[in-house]
Amino acid sequence: MKKILFVGIVVLVALVCLPAAVSAADNDFVVVSGSIGGSIDVDVTPNGGISWGAMTVGTKTDLLTAKLNVTTTYPAWHVNAADAKVDSKGYMVNSTTPLNNPFQLSNNGALGPWIPMTGTGFTNFRQALSGGAGINNSDIGLQQVIIAGDAEGTNYQITITFTGGAN
Repeated sequence: MKKILFVGIVVLVALVCLPAAVSAADNDFVVVSGSIGGSIDVDVTPNGGISWGAMTVGTKTDLLTAKLNVTTTYPAWHVNAADAKVDSKGYMVNSTTPLNNPFQLSNNGALGPWIPMTGTGFTNFRQALSGGAGINNSDIGLQQVIIAGDAEGTNYQITITFTGGAN
């Protein structure tokens, strides 16, 4: 019994004393992966909309009321503006009748350039081609030309949808 115990201790000491290269692999690795999803949040204020009240013949222009606020992690991004209507696209409309002139936007909060909201609308209404991550706030210019031939109506309106994405 003492002999078996002695042989067992010798074998155990020999295994402990073996070089690490004999008892371990020569290399090993671990893979670490992950991704950061980009985000963009487009907010237009005032959220309740804008009321111009009684519109008379002439040009109604608003450079101060509407604001576009973009918060994003994308360094390069864009915001498009469009009227989603199929009929009378880009025009202020009462229940069925559009005004004669298209609604127009300015993306710099100044007197133009004015882009009519007809057709595809305003692609790249605002954009950052690089270095645009963070909070970006800007004014939106609104304009509607009203002529004597426009039909009387109590509630002309248009809804412009702003959508954002990465470039």
